Amino acid sequence: MEISTDQTSVEIIVSVTPISGTASVIYDETLYAVGGRVFLSALPNLLRASIDQSLLASVTISVTADNGSDSVTFNVRHCNAHLLGSAANVIDGHFLTLAQGRRVTSLHRTEALHYIGNDDVTVQAVYDDLSTKTFNLSPVADDTLIKHVDVSPSLFVDDSIGILVSYTVNAGSRTQQFDVESETLHDVICVNFRNAFGCMEYVYCTGNIEDNTEFSHETSMINGKFICYNVDERIEYTADSGVIPFGSVNLWKDMLRSKETFLADNKENPPVEQVTRVVIIEAKPSYTNDDAEMPRFTFKFKPSGTLSICDFRSHGRIFDNSFDSTFN
Repeated sequence: MEISTDQTSVEIIVSVTPISGTASVIYDETLYAVGGRVFLSALPNLLRASIDQSLLASVTISVTADNGSDSVTFNVRHCNAHLLGSAANVIDGHFLTLAQGRRVTSLHRTEALHYIGNDDVTVQAVYDDLSTKTFNLSPVADDTLIKHVDVSPSLFVDDSIGILVSYTVNAGSRTQQFDVESETLHDVICVNFRNAFGCMEYVYCTGNIEDNTEFSHETSMINGKFICYNVDERIEYTADSGVIPFGSVNLWKDMLRSKETFLADNKENPPVEQVTRVVIIEAKPSYTNDDAEMPRFTFKFKPSGTLSICDFRSHGRIFDNSFDSTFN
């Protein structure tokens, strides 16, 4: 932030009032002008830390100099991504996700979308005979004015019409299309994470999981017997995302930078249930734009607690998803 002044120095006070809280001063300093300008370069980091939980806040910046004072007040909404375009265009024209273009899902998966506004949500489902059916959904609003809507594919199944192949979610000018795989995707784990806008989203790993747990045993001779008196278990897993459509690359990168990630049990049908909080400790989200190569990421994570995670819902699997079950 840049402030123009003809004074030698100015006092700057920044106060933040969360949507459901009281005002607090997060910055109060006297800054000296350089070339008639004062730079408040720390403002983005200050605001990010202040609205990380509230997601929406009113910000007042007061500037005081020897020749008078002035102030400005504006609203700030949580966003941890650099988005091209104005905030109004992003809010009015997009769901609160970094996913782009068509998304791929499966009937057993939970999918959710979030937006800001009062628009009604409709879904147009397409079936295998190209017939369509329109559904009206009821979003749920929270105290940050964000509306959340469950758009899981199982909600739009109608066996009397045919097999669900795709569906498009509309809310005002916002639109998101999901393509439904005809065969159930083999999800090894489901990660529920808080995205760049502060909303909970889902990604599904279809690759392999590697258990890298290490044990350290402390032993000693006690009363003439050699015993183990302590075991230190360092739990760590390596996950392979599986093939990621290009439109979901930013969604996956958003998950990898998230500070709030959970393993979730998707069971046989939605909704998912959070099982345990995990911490991502290393990620390799490298890929190219070569159309002949599909992105896939690897990342390491560990549970935030001290207990290991025992069920990755892949018991007895021998072949991967490319195996032809009709081969004889």
